[in-house]
Amino acid sequence: MSDQTAEQAAAASRVVRHPINLGQGAALQTGIDYALQQGAEFVVTFDADGQHRAADIERMVAALREAGAEFALGSRFLGHTVALPAARRLLLRAATLFTQLTTGLRLTDTHNGLRAMTRRGARAIRLRQNRMAHASEILAQIAASGLPYVEVLNRESFFNPTAPNPAAGGRPGILEFYGNGPDSCHCRTTVDTQYKNFGPRLGLAFSITDKTVIRAGYSIMYTHRGAVGGRNGGRFGTDVLGYSANPSFTSPDQGISPTFNWNSGVPPYQQPPFFDPTFGTAFNGTSLPAASPTYGDPSIGGIPPRYQNWNINVERALTHSLMVGAAYVGSNGHFLGGGGRGLWSDQIDPRYLALGNLLQQPATAANLAAANKILPGIGLPYPTFTGSISQMLRPFPQYSGLSDIWGDVGNSNYNSLQITATQRLSHGLTFNFNYTYAKAFDDTGANTIAAQTFTLGSAYNWKNEKALSQLPPHALNFLFAYELPFGKGKKFASGAGILDTLVGNWQVSGITTYRAGVPIGTIGAACNLPNAGGCYANYNPDFQGPVRINGGYGSGDLLGPNPPAFLDKNAFLSPPSFTYGNTPRSAALGIYNPGSFGQDVSLRRIFPIHESVKLTFQADAFNVFNLVMFSAPATNITSANFGRITSQSNGPRSLQLSARITF
Repeated sequence: MSDQTAEQAAAASRVVRHPINLGQGAALQTGIDYALQQGAEFVVTFDADGQHRAADIERMVAALREAGAEFALGSRFLGHTVALPAARRLLLRAATLFTQLTTGLRLTDTHNGLRAMTRRGARAIRLRQNRMAHASEILAQIAASGLPYVEVLNRESFFNPTAPNPAAGGRPGILEFYGNGPDSCHCRTTVDTQYKNFGPRLGLAFSITDKTVIRAGYSIMYTHRGAVGGRNGGRFGTDVLGYSANPSFTSPDQGISPTFNWNSGVPPYQQPPFFDPTFGTAFNGTSLPAASPTYGDPSIGGIPPRYQNWNINVERALTHSLMVGAAYVGSNGHFLGGGGRGLWSDQIDPRYLALGNLLQQPATAANLAAANKILPGIGLPYPTFTGSISQMLRPFPQYSGLSDIWGDVGNSNYNSLQITATQRLSHGLTFNFNYTYAKAFDDTGANTIAAQTFTLGSAYNWKNEKALSQLPPHALNFLFAYELPFGKGKKFASGAGILDTLVGNWQVSGITTYRAGVPIGTIGAACNLPNAGGCYANYNPDFQGPVRINGGYGSGDLLGPNPPAFLDKNAFLSPPSFTYGNTPRSAALGIYNPGSFGQDVSLRRIFPIHESVKLTFQADAFNVFNLVMFSAPATNITSANFGRITSQSNGPRSLQLSARITF
């Protein structure tokens, strides 16, 4: 260093030097590695140019300990700690938004050098960007690690379902804030820590004969989701409601003049934070906009998705190089993403659908009297309520909705027969064949094919969402590589000469795949379920005949002005208003989507150039037969494209040539 920083630091610390100055990213990685080698429990990085103080180190480490997080990230935008020029503040805000979109980390400052990490967190970081790009790289690696992080000062809010809301006549349900400020919980998290994540691994192998073996295994495994990391709230947390503003500006003359001029700056508006527990409360006679707060259930937020896996496998050696096997493989999952939890969906109870059209009427005295004749006991949730009867009947009617971000109570079950045959290299041939016959159920509410997933039914009757998973019931793979028996050292044309030059050292290989079609997804329909979830189509009781029509998938002129439909829309009906429909989430009438077949082939030859130098030439053909595999048909009966196929699921034949010199 040229500014004597190293010499001054050496008086009270240990200085680690680079022979060559590669930049800040390289320096940070070297420092992290050195700290780990010395057995450091915590690692803190900060800028030594006056932006941060030594006292910040103690605060950051304290934040890690209090929150039980692996990373603590500093921010220049929490409180009023810095005064930045408007242009630079705007640039940093844009960088923050970009980071949220690309990594899922919801932060207020993405290029702050003040960071703290535990030993476990530091081991997950491996910076490869030498210079300033490391600032984005380290955030991407934190997101990818799935480890918990906390931003100092807890810029986060959450929904408290039990505290009375003074803006809603004392009805339970308010906005609360983490930290120790006004209207806060005086905590960093409300999520209960789970200590029962027991994950055993058991295995057994028994040799019946010298050629036959039985193997069995059992395990319990966990993944990241919810409050324990991963997606769906693991990175974003509960919410930043109350910490952000969405101001709107209008032209003074209906668009003739600009709304405002950049040279004059952004017009003034009320800036966050809004530390008000009634923030977002509406439907109370005021004109304030309604919010949809996020509820993070403390009791299940910290429970990771759990899978139990088991298998039993019999293997038999038919020859010294050929082995066959048959296995039963099973699995079940619990606390998976999805599942319905009634109250926390903020949907109305399905019993209120008996009110019919009254649900969409305002909650006036006359309409309430009419509703009480149908379902006695219905009344205003609080004296100042204004809104529709369906809004009034929500569990938390003071909000426009509620997000149950950690309500992961989905389940799955998988069973399969798996047959394999493996040929180890013999006479130039090696191959692997495997076939799976499988069946799976789940109630997660999602289908593999997104276009065949629609708004789910009632969160109060989630058992109705159990259906066949969109997995292929039959899957086959065949992989092979064969060295042609020609050329020097081979069975044919083994002598050096023109034949060896032409046909020696060639290898052909290929991959064959087949997948049967997966069960068709949800049959969508028109719904009238105010604040009560979504619906599926009804079966048409008068329908007769096959629902699969117009030949095999892809038959006919798909690109013409009137392409054929392969499903008969007459087999289904939109359900009556205020009902959910009676078709299942998948596999209605036993319909399956198109399957797929693929064949890739490779031809390869090695040309010896010198004793240790070789030239390898390779030609690859993907989808060698140029087959068209069709995508799933549309399944919403309100669409003109119902039953039609509008795209293909694979690409056309592709040829690739390559050469490589090995020395």
